[in-house]
Amino acid sequence: MLSQTAEYSLRLLVFLARRYPDASSSSELAGSTQVPEAFCEKLLQRLAQTGFVLAKRGRRGGYRLARSPEKIRVVEVIEQVDRLREYASCPLGLEEHAVELCPLHARLNQAVAAVKRILGNATLRDMANPRRRKACSFPATRYRPTD
Repeated sequence: MLSQTAEYSLRLLVFLARRYPDASSSSELAGSTQVPEAFCEKLLQRLAQTGFVLAKRGRRGGYRLARSPEKIRVVEVIEQVDRLREYASCPLGLEEHAVELCPLHARLNQAVAAVKRILGNATLRDMANPRRRKACSFPATRYRPTD
């Protein structure tokens, strides 16, 4: 449902939410969240540009959340890094769908609206709370299927 960019961004931000207000290095973030290191760097730059993280260079530098975890909504992150796609018109350009969307695309829009509503009520603090259900553990351990 979410792009890999959105999921990786959320992984990084949830990790930082658990550490808030402390900073973490990009290599620690990459290793703990299983985000490839080169992609992690790019995402952290993008998250800094969009105002979600602060970057500090130097020996005691690293990345940390720019705002407290309860003030960052999950849907806000997704919308900044990779919008949830809604259909305003038929993606196939069919004339018979010019007036209203076909049932498939209308339902997809309903699903997107539901996701936005649910994630619009969720904050990074909610996602970072390890006492809630089976939260992702950091640092992550790689999944190894059994024979």
